[in-house]
Amino acid sequence: MTGIQRRSLLKALGLGAGVAGFAGMAGCGSDSGGGASDPLKYPSWMWTDTGVNFYWKESVEEYESRYPDRKIRTESIAPNNYADQITTEIAGGRRPDILPIFTNNLFSLLDNDLLEPLDPYLAKVDWVEKELPLAKVAKVDGKQYGVVCTASPQALVVNKKLLQQAGVDSVPTTVDELFAAAKTVKAKTGQWGFAFPMASSDVQNCYVSSMQWVLGYGSDWADETSRPLANADKTKEAIEMMVAFVKAGVVPTGMKVTDVRTLFKDGKVAFMLDGPFLLSFVKQANPALYSSLDFVDPPTPTHAAITGGALWVMLKGNKRNDEVWDYIALVNEAEWQRKWLEETAQLAGQNVPASEEFLKVNPWVANMLRIAANYQTGFGYAPPSRKIATYAAEWQKLVIDDLIPIWSGSKPVDSGLNQLQDKLEKWLKDKNIEVGS
Repeated sequence: MTGIQRRSLLKALGLGAGVAGFAGMAGCGSDSGGGASDPLKYPSWMWTDTGVNFYWKESVEEYESRYPDRKIRTESIAPNNYADQITTEIAGGRRPDILPIFTNNLFSLLDNDLLEPLDPYLAKVDWVEKELPLAKVAKVDGKQYGVVCTASPQALVVNKKLLQQAGVDSVPTTVDELFAAAKTVKAKTGQWGFAFPMASSDVQNCYVSSMQWVLGYGSDWADETSRPLANADKTKEAIEMMVAFVKAGVVPTGMKVTDVRTLFKDGKVAFMLDGPFLLSFVKQANPALYSSLDFVDPPTPTHAAITGGALWVMLKGNKRNDEVWDYIALVNEAEWQRKWLEETAQLAGQNVPASEEFLKVNPWVANMLRIAANYQTGFGYAPPSRKIATYAAEWQKLVIDDLIPIWSGSKPVDSGLNQLQDKLEKWLKDKNIEVGS
């Protein structure tokens, strides 16, 4: 790989999608997958992810038990550092073997011709028909390049204990009901009625929060043709509603998602639009509150359940892809899919039913399964335009840099979104991305 190629890849991946994995370019790098006796390299952000890491460690143990002549070497990378750390490794030619990626990483890998089509492998398994809708994102030009690793939807997480203390009789099903309930909780209990991240340093999580509302009102930050929609009527309506919550004083401001989730865990927030990982966090950190929680349809008009998700991919030219597939096939067995659902209370890659015994202890999971089947959208935390999704991280920052002043009230919604529209249109021109192409 030439220096120019490396710089080009760093620009595309580092500023754009932030590839997750020690991937080297196909045909570049020293080992093309390593020798048969070497451990399979398996980087992931999930090795230290509390509440799910035990599952992945057990899967490695099972794999090594089934194949005694094979070993796996794991490497933990923090999710916030995943893109930057791995992009450097990609440009340097190191390659992973077992490779989970965030959904929005897919397109940069495809654009750099790094991925192996999985169709020959998928043709041999019967579970492919059970995959969640996220799988559609990984089908490009008639070929399947990814298998769903996890795809939990985000919905309205409710602290029913706070609602009872505030005298709120029912869980909101519309935005107006949510707004009224949030104000009542704040007035009657002094706790926060609603919460979402608003820290400029927490770009992706702030962007996800905006998606929950913008897609929830039937818009997006851009459409499939790459046309920006920052000043579209429905986008404005969604952002105006978010600003109304802030102006009402029912939302803590300036916080990262870790901070607002901690507030929720401590029983100081009534509502959040978040994923099932929030409930898993509460179950572990504050089990006394867990039975008072619920997970219900987003109360926005479309009930949009944003789903970032992750995919299994295989690198082109890796001589050990058959061994890699054996691991992917293992964690997609029905037993391991149900184990993921019932031991982590999150969605794996397939639509699998939960046992009655499990649902008695975790009744909200039935709602999660239904929501995932009906309302999943916003895959990969990026607009539906593949060209924009390639630069997802950069796009997210463009939006959030202008959106936080709007949320905080220092910039009016109309003029602020008009300015953002202009900025996004200029960015597209600078990237030579043609709208409608």
